[in-house]
Amino acid sequence: VSYKPATSVDQSLTVNKANQTPFFYIPPSIPFAAGTGIGPSTSASLPVIVTSSNAAVATVAPAAGNSWFFTPVSVGTTTVTISQAGNANYNPVSLTADMAVTKANQTITFNALASKTFGVDNTIGLTAVASSNLEVEYGTSDSNIATVVASALTVKKAGSVDITAYQI
Repeated sequence: VSYKPATSVDQSLTVNKANQTPFFYIPPSIPFAAGTGIGPSTSASLPVIVTSSNAAVATVAPAAGNSWFFTPVSVGTTTVTISQAGNANYNPVSLTADMAVTKANQTITFNALASKTFGVDNTIGLTAVASSNLEVEYGTSDSNIATVVASALTVKKAGSVDITAYQI
């Protein structure tokens, strides 16, 4: 061999953490009566944390798998944060958005009233039910024919009257 060993040369190599791509969706609103689940994830497949800034509006808790479940508490707005802290190989990532809890729709079930004969059973108990289980009130289209107090209808004279079940 005609050469002496060469002097070794050192070079530094820096391997930077990778950025994660978030796969997050925060619904802009959910109705009061119905909770909703989300399944946030990242390209690094690391576990995420979900928080609600206003537990008086909506709470959030881990659910099956990597999903999280929002439970509405009251109508209003909360800021939802989905975050992943990163690790030795990945940078942290987070997303924040407002989510509104909106009033929920409801229905009232009020069965048809049977015809009555004046002077017989002049007091009728009314039974309407709201899908929200909130109190139902009643009104009459003609208080000269029938009156309603609480859920008791009292017939005053013969005639036709509309009884309305409603909520305020």
